Formats: sequence, structure tokens, C-alpha cells
Amino acid sequence: MASADEIADLQQATGQEGDCLFLTLLIRHHEGAIPMADALIELGSNPRALTVAESIKTGQTAEISAMESLQAQIGCN
Repeated sequence: MASADEIADLQQATGQEGDCLFLTLLIRHHEGAIPMADALIELGSNPRALTVAESIKTGQTAEISAMESLQAQIGCN
């Protein structure tokens, strides 16, 4: 979900700037998975696919929370 320009910026970033940009981009990536999982949970019928979607939603939500906490700890804007 990151653009080519964002990836180029990430490749050039170092230290805290790199950490913060990485976390920002990865949070956005994870946030994209949640509505996809929600759509399958609402509309899907295959039990295994539904289980996977629930697991993805739970996991991505937890990872977003962890990354937001890390952003706060390291002083990202």
C-alpha cells in the first residue's frame, strides 16, 4: 500500500525518522486488512475462510495497537 515514493523515502530514512516512517506505513498497511476481513466475515460462507478472517482482524488490530504504542514511546509525530 505504500507508494514508490514512500518506499524510496523509507529507504533513505535513518534513525528515529526511519523508525517512525516504517511504523506509519505499516500501520496503514495493517489498517487496510481490517475492512477486507470485515467484508468476508459479513459476506463469506466458507468456515475456514471465516476463521482466517477473524484471526487476521484480531491479529492486525493487536499489531496496530502495539505499533501505535511504540510510536508514542519513541516520539513519533
